[in-house]
Amino acid sequence: MNKHIKKLLCALLAISATHLQASNRYTNQTYLAPRPHGVNLPMEYTAFHELFERKVGHTFGGNLQVTGFYQGSTESEDIARYFLFNKKDSITLTKAAVAANTTISTAADLDLGYLIHEQAGANAHSAKVTFRPQQQSYGVRFDYRQDLSKIMNGLYFYANVPVVYVENNVRIAVSAAGNYLVADNVTPVDTPVKTVVEKFFNGTFENTGAGNNHQAKLTNARISGKQRTTNLADLDMGLGYHFWNKERFAIALAAAVTIPTGNKAEGVYLFEPLAGNGKHFAVGADLDAHVRIWGRHDHNVKLALVAKYRYLFEHIERRTVGIKGRNWGQYHLLATTNSPAATQQLTPAANVLTFNMDVTPGSQFDGVLNMCYNNCNFSVDLGYNLYYREDETVKLRDTFTDSIYAIAARNFDTSADFLVVAAGAPVTPITPSNRIDGDVANGAASILTNASLDFDRAKTPSQTTHSLYGNLCYHVSQGSNPWLLATGGKYEWPDQNSALQQWSVWGKVGVGF
Repeated sequence: MNKHIKKLLCALLAISATHLQASNRYTNQTYLAPRPHGVNLPMEYTAFHELFERKVGHTFGGNLQVTGFYQGSTESEDIARYFLFNKKDSITLTKAAVAANTTISTAADLDLGYLIHEQAGANAHSAKVTFRPQQQSYGVRFDYRQDLSKIMNGLYFYANVPVVYVENNVRIAVSAAGNYLVADNVTPVDTPVKTVVEKFFNGTFENTGAGNNHQAKLTNARISGKQRTTNLADLDMGLGYHFWNKERFAIALAAAVTIPTGNKAEGVYLFEPLAGNGKHFAVGADLDAHVRIWGRHDHNVKLALVAKYRYLFEHIERRTVGIKGRNWGQYHLLATTNSPAATQQLTPAANVLTFNMDVTPGSQFDGVLNMCYNNCNFSVDLGYNLYYREDETVKLRDTFTDSIYAIAARNFDTSADFLVVAAGAPVTPITPSNRIDGDVANGAASILTNASLDFDRAKTPSQTTHSLYGNLCYHVSQGSNPWLLATGGKYEWPDQNSALQQWSVWGKVGVGF
């Protein structure tokens, strides 16, 4: 037994040392789908397997487990770099000179003038924006397993569903000195720069009082404190069969389906909370294999390999896309190029770049290598959990018309006509330097077309996470209704910053009947 235990511990320590820190590969993203709460084999399998494997005193063949849990994320700097840009967990927004507007501004990390329009602002302004995203959740998970040996020897059915409260918080912090004054034409005047930037992101800032700086509120991809949801987070069901079911070892396979019951992305806020997998129907298969490597019925050590594969199909979600070549392009101010009106209102790009999209998550894998030590009424589970989900594919379902919107020049006067008028009819701008961001020769690059849209910003990249977990259980097998009480916990870390680093604890009660 010691030989097997040493090999298992060495393997787990090697995996832990290799993947202890997440690689900050991804940045400038607009959407993240964390691991669904119902996809959690350590929480599902530990202790419960002893209840349905023993079958002592069962009359009907049913087994029910109820698990209360809490889960929280850590290492928020990695997820900050995911949502910010240039792999930074804080950025500086500085207003640069806009008089000439002959080049795309590279002031600080991002020119503040792309977000807060000042056609002829007379004052220099700067703000530091820091993210510390965090998720916390808690709920109750229900696991049911039914022995169907009366129909066919070795046949069984299971169903799992959690009810979960999810709370996401980008935890934005803005630090800035000074006020927007009368000369800046920002309404209301004498407003602190910090307040204006905060209100821009939470969707409450607009400028209607100064004719040359008309600006609409941000309505999508907003960043505003805690966002919450409570929901039934997907029903997972399977029909399985034990191909081998001996005293010392057993192997079972199951066909499974996931029926979505939670919520989906709406694109209103950045880092939206999800209960479930985003409304994606899934099919797949399970493997459940275990062997008793030492001991007898009441005092033994078991090794188990359990895996669940699901393929998640396409479904419609609302997501915000980026603009190619632009850091945080979804927050840049746009003008409409086809409006002959003498006055127009600039709008944040996210307001028009949040679309209905066909999203396909694809393959998902959840597997555990579990070691269980049993001694009479007590059992201890220790193990390693691997979770994987492939790159999402996203396709535009709505239509986007080319050349209707352009990134506004930072010195554009919104009280003037955007178009050059010839013979009384609007025509394509011929001098974009005072209307479109960038120089005259390359200004067309700031006129948005379908080719300008960056769909990779709106998808969750592939995710691989590793977990170590443990569980302590007290179970009673005598009588017609065996039962258990258990408590456990898990620590999970990702390979890259496309997934959350998090920990969880749980307590469970189970009964067989």
